[in-house]
Amino acid sequence: MFHQWFPIHYPHPERTPIRLILAGDRLLIVCRLAFSSRALTSRPDGSSLTYAELVTEGIQRYWSGTYQLPTPEGVRPLTVTVEIRTAPAKPAVRVMIKRMLIMPAHVRSPLHRLYWGFFRYGHLETIGTNWSPEQPGHMVLPFLDDAGQVMRIAAHEAGHLFGLGDAYAAIYRFYDAAPGTAHYMMHSNLTVQPEEILMMLKAHVTRRMQFFPRSFNWHRFRNGFSAELNQRLKEVEARLERRAEKRKKPSNVPAGARQSVSNDNLKPDYNGTVTGPSVVSSPSPGDNDTESLS
Repeated sequence: MFHQWFPIHYPHPERTPIRLILAGDRLLIVCRLAFSSRALTSRPDGSSLTYAELVTEGIQRYWSGTYQLPTPEGVRPLTVTVEIRTAPAKPAVRVMIKRMLIMPAHVRSPLHRLYWGFFRYGHLETIGTNWSPEQPGHMVLPFLDDAGQVMRIAAHEAGHLFGLGDAYAAIYRFYDAAPGTAHYMMHSNLTVQPEEILMMLKAHVTRRMQFFPRSFNWHRFRNGFSAELNQRLKEVEARLERRAEKRKKPSNVPAGARQSVSNDNLKPDYNGTVTGPSVVSSPSPGDNDTESLS
């Protein structure tokens, strides 16, 4: 069974904000997320859901499903379910919404872990993210106008929290997109593929981030860098224009209406206080390694 082929063990499950729990042919991904106040109260224009609710919906929608995975006994189906829990206390993955002109959405490690990932993995994309099950990083999203885009981007960034690298032609991949990954979540934010589920399982078994293959070509790198620079400049100009237009438009929305909080679909995780780096409270029922998938 899958738990025999992928023997995942967390030495300190109480310190692990994202855990994979295998039982038979089912996988439960338990995510403890701590949303910033801005994520809990702000909404994209025209959306009835807050950023926190959209992030929750996006991760659950795009990572849940049944995947055909290669195993020593042939290809077998694995049914994946994602459970999001809000955790105001540590350990939890912080999810923040910020105004960013140039930086795209990203997952980043705390300050004391920055840059060390490069020495551990030897990959440029780990300069800002030194991934481990206990320290997956925190998610930062920009303000966006499209709710569907928020959900897809959140699902992509969740892949980094689960231990996966990017597959698209980023500068830290020398603008070399992984072949055959055009429809992958870690390439184009489209659909989670069986290979990505397999990489996630390997990351949590080995406790090491998993990467898509890439190679260096000088001409490709030069052309890619030039194209990305032009694209980023256009994005900055477009964002500045949108901000200017919003300032000119009179708002008919009552004060406070855009800042209403709706957390009905977010499941609370802890009731307790924090002393030092760990939680000294009773976890919610079933929050342990013997958690049931029923």
